[in-house]
Amino acid sequence: MAEKRVMRRKIAVAFGILSVSLAVALAFVGSEMWTLRNIVDMHESQIWLNQNQVTFESNGETDYDYSAGYAGYLTVVYGSASSGMYLEVSYDWAHPALPLVYSSRVNLTGDGSLTFPILPASVRIIVGNLADSRGQAMITAKYIY
Repeated sequence: MAEKRVMRRKIAVAFGILSVSLAVALAFVGSEMWTLRNIVDMHESQIWLNQNQVTFESNGETDYDYSAGYAGYLTVVYGSASSGMYLEVSYDWAHPALPLVYSSRVNLTGDGSLTFPILPASVRIIVGNLADSRGQAMITAKYIY
């Protein structure tokens, strides 16, 4: 009789552990599914540059390297850009069936915003000054995926 009680207790404990493990696994899967759904709907984002002040005395540039894990787009907001300032976004998407090199350069004049398509790749943002005089801009870049 005592052996049956011990055996029932062991089964109850094992069932309890199994139930808790299953609940944790389901919570993780639900959370992962929510995150993936947000990515599909392009509701996830990362700030790559947050009101970054760039200043060049003359003819200079600086670049920022990032990694995009998902297809999406990059929105760049700039302000108080001096004459001769430019912004370039580039990446090399090394897909075996359809490799693609993307590069887009735009002049920064006044205040504004730009949007660039992004594929999963290493992304380079270059800010530069082509003028012989001092150039300055405030840059914010947000990757949305």
